[in-house]
Amino acid sequence: PRGHPPDVRTTNRKMVGPPSPTTSDTPSVGGRPGPDGSNAPPTPTQEECHAVEAEAQDERSGADATSTLGTNLEEQNVDRANESERKEMESEGMDLTKDGREAVGASELDNTPTETTGGSARVKLSPEVEAAYEATLEDEYNPATWGKLVQCLKEQDIANARPLYEYVLARFPTASIYWKQYADCEIAAGNMDQARDVFSRCLLLCLDTNLWRSYLKFMKLSNTENSAENAQELRVAFEFLLDNIGDDINAGPLWLEYIQFLQREDNSPLLFEADTPEMEASARMTAIRRAYQAAVVIPSYSLEHLWKEYEQFENSVSKQLAKPLLNELQPKHAMARSVYRERRKKLEGIDFEYLAIPPGHNKTLFAKEKQQSNAWKQLRSWEQSNPQGLELSQFEKRVILCFDQSLMYLYRDAEVWFEYYQWHFHRGAKKEAIDVLARAQAALPDCVLFHFEAAELLFSEGEPADARKVFENLIDRLAKSCGDGVVTEGPDRKNMLSLCWVQFMKLVRKMEGQAAARKIFMRARKCPQATHHIYSASALLEYNVDKNTQVARNIFELGLKKHMAEPEYVYSYVDFLEGLNDDRNARALFERALPLVPESALSKFWDRYVNFEETFGFRKSIEAVKIRRNAALYGDATPPNSEIVRLTKRFGYGDLYPCTETQLYHLVRMHQTTFFEQGFDVSVLRRLGVDPLAQISQAQKVTAATKSEILPTQPSSAATAVAESAYRALVEFTKILPAIHAVKPPFPPVDLVINVLSSGEDQRSGLHASGKGENRKRKASDTGDNSKPQKVSAPNHRPPPNDIFRMRQKMQQQ
Repeated sequence: PRGHPPDVRTTNRKMVGPPSPTTSDTPSVGGRPGPDGSNAPPTPTQEECHAVEAEAQDERSGADATSTLGTNLEEQNVDRANESERKEMESEGMDLTKDGREAVGASELDNTPTETTGGSARVKLSPEVEAAYEATLEDEYNPATWGKLVQCLKEQDIANARPLYEYVLARFPTASIYWKQYADCEIAAGNMDQARDVFSRCLLLCLDTNLWRSYLKFMKLSNTENSAENAQELRVAFEFLLDNIGDDINAGPLWLEYIQFLQREDNSPLLFEADTPEMEASARMTAIRRAYQAAVVIPSYSLEHLWKEYEQFENSVSKQLAKPLLNELQPKHAMARSVYRERRKKLEGIDFEYLAIPPGHNKTLFAKEKQQSNAWKQLRSWEQSNPQGLELSQFEKRVILCFDQSLMYLYRDAEVWFEYYQWHFHRGAKKEAIDVLARAQAALPDCVLFHFEAAELLFSEGEPADARKVFENLIDRLAKSCGDGVVTEGPDRKNMLSLCWVQFMKLVRKMEGQAAARKIFMRARKCPQATHHIYSASALLEYNVDKNTQVARNIFELGLKKHMAEPEYVYSYVDFLEGLNDDRNARALFERALPLVPESALSKFWDRYVNFEETFGFRKSIEAVKIRRNAALYGDATPPNSEIVRLTKRFGYGDLYPCTETQLYHLVRMHQTTFFEQGFDVSVLRRLGVDPLAQISQAQKVTAATKSEILPTQPSSAATAVAESAYRALVEFTKILPAIHAVKPPFPPVDLVINVLSSGEDQRSGLHASGKGENRKRKASDTGDNSKPQKVSAPNHRPPPNDIFRMRQKMQQQ
């Protein structure tokens, strides 16, 4: 894992700043050894490296995902600050609510932070900030509202703005622009300890060159004294920075700044301790050459400038040695230039100010989300192809940088996390793969997919106890959130909890056997939030794995005591009985459940009953159920004429239907809803090159758009009636139009058809005449009366008055 910033220590969950550099014993840094050969301190553990990520994730979601990967990823569900830190925050004007959801790290503010009299003091904010804050509560998935709030905070005093910075960054922990502004405001106010804490929380999450340059500026301000210890601290900071983002396309200026730092004469005795001046100069030249040689093979915007400076450096040292050194490095530099051009093209479509809004929540951003996701996917695929032919360690480092940078902008995209995990898994790095799963769980606590995959991976790695702990912690968290009535994003928590019980039973059955799986089922039954799915899953597990039919029946019957009125559970039991060829009990089950089915699901339940009778019954029983169905659903009214669709389904088999493909397509257009409710296989239509789903979806979009254009915003009653009548007429007209592939030439004149429709006249004779290529001129006296035949004037063969061709012929004859 990447190391911590050199000026950062870890204490429990929070990363806090160290004493002053002058009192520090040894620098804390992760990364490679320095150019002088000194060994860097040990690399921090994975828990330390990613503790900040768990700290920054959304408190509202109740995520405790890092607890699910066994002993190496212990549960870190502790308070965010101890009592002394709480008092310190209160002294700074931050409101700490009774339940401990302080502004630092909280995902929501309970109330708009305004000044109050008496009690706990709240900070006073300007009306603009208050309005921007309220806008984020009303439209939390609009990037513009968050950008406006952060922009307003620039003009606020940092003590007043700090709670809102924490509020914003808790929602968007990878927004490097917001982190940089936050840190810069702390530095501008002279709050170096607070700035150190900000950097310690964000640097490893946001591998952005602008943010890291701000960190470098902070390190220079913190080490102004010209001493050997401060010089070494700056050198360690430079190397830590370049080790993490030195391969970025924007890292050229950072390499130049590092080289200039090494070239400073006053730094030489502080950085390169040697017995003689000659040895000191030699060590300095070696460090500078090593930095140049690393920089000129990285495809960055400053690649050519770095190469020219390197040539000048080598020639200034020794022209005799410069030529062989430059010739040796020239092929790698040429390859880097070629890769740079391709890399620049791949980055052109990426928006580096894109905010990591959860995908799918803002429909207006769907096109933008898709474009950004595809752009990053292309870049990741390109980097994984190793276009520069790097060595394995350098290649893996660059791919990891690409993944981490893409997650800055696609932090809530499960597909990117899963791709990152799979990349580690397929290269054999199981430890790193588990680490990525832990980070994904922290970023997407409502996506239990990563918890399930983590449990499977731990089980396959021979750690069943840790795999079991994944589910225990997850179920405990979900049960608490359901019991507290917490409303969160994503799918219903009760359904998610039931899914966890189902997957837990399956995994325990693999690990520990039948008895252990039954114990999990007994626990799930006692869970008040569990749904009917646990009964059907347990019954099918008994039947499919243990081949125990009677136990499966008993479990299904046990579930009927609580879930008889839920059609989906009845369907699963019917499917089980159909598999056993027990049609008698299946028919009895339909009759038992029918009086309890809710009215909203009654139509589908009757359709399922009819389908069952059509499969297992005879004509008399089929007709009897149909009569009961129509009486229950329509009473004395006439049922819709969709029986032909049912017959087509009944007498078909697989993708074979008792009609031609053209007739089947016509049925799809005429009975769209019934067609798909019956579960038809449309593969036969796709063989024609026609996708009914796409056709119908597009037609529905066009119809909705047309209706919104036809109907005014605030129409009168008469206008509404006319518009709706016209709309219904157009809908009926489009229904009777033939399919695209059914229209054969000669094609009718489109303009004339539109004129006929818009004028309301019947001009069939004109249509036929136009179809033959003849021109028909309407007289000005035409009134549209179809009772009298219309006269068609003969074609006019007289030449135009100014015929250029005839005029030229006359001139030539003269």
